[in-house]
Amino acid sequence: AALNALPAADLESVEVINNPGAQFGNEGGGGPIINLVMRRERTPGSFGVVNANKGTEGRFNASTFGSYTGGRLSVQGALFGRRDSRGSSGETTRDRIDPATGAVASSVQTSTSENDTDAAGFNGSLTYNLGEKDVVSVKASFNANNQDGLSSERYRGTNASGAVESDYLRSTVRDNSNRSANLSASLDHKGARPGEIFKTDLRLSATRGEGDTRFTSDY
Repeated sequence: AALNALPAADLESVEVINNPGAQFGNEGGGGPIINLVMRRERTPGSFGVVNANKGTEGRFNASTFGSYTGGRLSVQGALFGRRDSRGSSGETTRDRIDPATGAVASSVQTSTSENDTDAAGFNGSLTYNLGEKDVVSVKASFNANNQDGLSSERYRGTNASGAVESDYLRSTVRDNSNRSANLSASLDHKGARPGEIFKTDLRLSATRGEGDTRFTSDY
């Protein structure tokens, strides 16, 4: 939605960068990335969009994006939320044949799992043109992710005579949470020569993760 909302007249150039430099921080990854260079003066106006989807098993996602440009000031921001629930089940039957006697030992293993994921976050930015050659911007973002999981595995094995050799139920409960936040401020200065740009960037980021996993085995 954010890309569709950008008028072509607001773009100064589009760069495809195969090996992003340090100025793109962790966002660049290993590349390639597409860098959209905006014009100093953008078309005045505002834009907003809201999306929402709902599915079975309590699944849903919703997001909203908005932007405003007036004079030398440009502001944009987005909010999102998502809940995803996934389950699985399986059964495996094995027969082990003794090559010497032909006796058959069997085992049956069944498994089930349920995993729920909740995610929410926001991001926003403010850009201001100080003049014909200088642009300052401030950006902030926050993301939260919670994952809950419950799984079980039942195993039952017998020997060639049919007697039970192994019989157990293993249960696992997982609870994980992750939080990340980013705050940045930057200054772009356009030089006198064509394509001459000086950029300075200050970033502060924080990440916190917690996990709790409990196992139970019943033989």
